[in-house]
Amino acid sequence: MQPWELVAVTSTAVGGLALAGRYGLRAWGLHQLRILARESLALQRWWSVIAELPAELLTQPLRCTLGRIMYQRLKRARRVQPDHPFLRAQLLQIARFIGRTPRDDGRRLTGAAREDAIAALTDLYRLLGESAAENLITEADLVRCEASMSQALTKLEFTHYRQAALQAEFLRRTPQAIEYLRSALRTAQNFGQDSRERREIEARLRVLESAGQGAVGVVS
Repeated sequence: MQPWELVAVTSTAVGGLALAGRYGLRAWGLHQLRILARESLALQRWWSVIAELPAELLTQPLRCTLGRIMYQRLKRARRVQPDHPFLRAQLLQIARFIGRTPRDDGRRLTGAAREDAIAALTDLYRLLGESAAENLITEADLVRCEASMSQALTKLEFTHYRQAALQAEFLRRTPQAIEYLRSALRTAQNFGQDSRERREIEARLRVLESAGQGAVGVVS
């Protein structure tokens, strides 16, 4: 091979390597940006769902678990841009979310909002499933979260029936109040035989049923 041919081949090889290097860096940069966009969007989805959850559901153990999941996603994003203002703000927001009391965030459950709460819980189940698939949460943590959500939903249902019974009683609609109390009593069975909630509902139900029977006797 002539010297000029060697120079040409070498130059071509060097140029090819440089071009490949540029394409490689560009591909890597795009890959990193996709990671940043995906994890940032995932964090926004978490906050959106959390904002729709009943405040009573957001117990401290559940907050800690959700906070850990969001922090894992934040770590992925910060590997790309550790000093991004949005990511720094997310770090503080997650810390505040974990440290707040359960009723500082979330939606209050009133009336027709139960349907919205159920929809939010469905979204939360889906996000937890996605997190488990990505190994952001252990199977044990997933089971604990699902149990916590089920328990919280039972309490919310109980509170709904109890409040409805109180309102019906205030409006002197005793039959409706009795029906709501019976529904609350069925829900309270999940709390155990000796639970305070069950004893309170049983006692109030006896009073209203006795009053209703007395009223029937007077009319007769």
